[in-house]
Amino acid sequence: MAVMLAMLFVTLPLDAFGRVVGGHLMTPSDVVGALIALLALERLATRRYVIHAITDKALLAFMLFIFLGTVSMIVSPDSPQILGKGLFQVCGVAIKILVCVAMINEVSRRPVLFSGYIRLSVMVLATVALIAIAQFGLANILGHRHALEFGFLNNWAGGNVWYSRGSLDGMARASSIMQEPSALGMVLGLGAGASLIRVGLIGRIHRTAISSIVPVWGALSIIGGFIATVSLIDVLLLFVVAASLGTFARRIGAGVLVSLTVSIATLVIVTYFAGFAALPQLREKLGALSAITSDDLQLNSAEDLSAITLAVNLNVMWTNLATDPTLGAGLGAHPVTYERQNPGLGLLPADIVREGLNKEDAASLIARLLSETGILGTLAFIAGWLFALARARKFILASIAAGRPANAFVALAIGITASMIGVGLACMVRAPQYYAPWFWLPMALTASVPALIARVEGASADLSV
Repeated sequence: MAVMLAMLFVTLPLDAFGRVVGGHLMTPSDVVGALIALLALERLATRRYVIHAITDKALLAFMLFIFLGTVSMIVSPDSPQILGKGLFQVCGVAIKILVCVAMINEVSRRPVLFSGYIRLSVMVLATVALIAIAQFGLANILGHRHALEFGFLNNWAGGNVWYSRGSLDGMARASSIMQEPSALGMVLGLGAGASLIRVGLIGRIHRTAISSIVPVWGALSIIGGFIATVSLIDVLLLFVVAASLGTFARRIGAGVLVSLTVSIATLVIVTYFAGFAALPQLREKLGALSAITSDDLQLNSAEDLSAITLAVNLNVMWTNLATDPTLGAGLGAHPVTYERQNPGLGLLPADIVREGLNKEDAASLIARLLSETGILGTLAFIAGWLFALARARKFILASIAAGRPANAFVALAIGITASMIGVGLACMVRAPQYYAPWFWLPMALTASVPALIARVEGASADLSV
């Protein structure tokens, strides 16, 4: 099982190497996750794995989400049309929950796996980030805009799994081997917390503690990968992770405060100058957000498209929520109701409408949750995320308060929990997949933090007797 879990971290950024089957992209991560889920079910049945009702509240909340989603799908007026897609979503989330079960139980037995998985993920993500940095440099410095392209993977996959996202005022955006720049940032989010700790964001003690696990070149590569995307969502994710790291210390000394200030200031300066050429177009993108609250959808520039995409999906979401605020339109029903409502699309050019405007996934996770599962399903999903964060933070702060010497496990736990905060928020805004591995892998690690700290500090206590 430990090897299978390690393979998940290797396959995390390999979506473009999947295949489209029955209208769904089956990725290497999906296949590995399914195998882990089958093994986890067998071990639960034979009681080699356990789920604790009190300690694993996050998993129970996600199970409740599956139940509510299934009920919403059954009672939906569109049930015959959405049954196939809804069941696919249910199976996808169930698989990821079982991956979390496997991670918690394996880390509880062998805490060293936790640091091993983070080291492995940093190495994999750093390699992916280096490709993005190379794309960015070749395109913007040397003018080779078509270097390191992976469009050939579309033929292998049988669908659009990689495409160039163009540029902002002449500055090309990098996506590495991911479908688009924002997706790259989501994937890199797993290693963001550990990378920021490694470069000294919360002080020398934690930086030193993980120095043998997270190489400095890997940390710098991952941070550089965020900048190469020239994506507002990705930069926001990185800043949220950076800000979250400071919440894990009850007392912030002068050294940590100076380090935090200098590091964030450096990040701001680098990001600003990296995106300086894009600022005029960024202003247009921000200005286009007014389309979200407008009843008159007009496409005046390319920058309006993202805002209009979100606007029309929010329109569908509000209509579905007004029809059934408790359970929504039913799991998998958003595209069906989207077609029926045709939210202002008649005002847009026909070629733009044919692009789909994210009708399959509502353009953001929070909009999709509310649209398809209503208030109850949304609360259950968000509760699972928050329960995992709260319990991990509780154990981390208890360890810090106990005054024990800094160790790599606690430092890495801080990093992965901060990453889960940033990735979770970014997914709510702009990553509308229920079972995306870039959400569930940091979730699995975060959910295993209590078991990790309890086991490590229990062993430490035994050694001190």
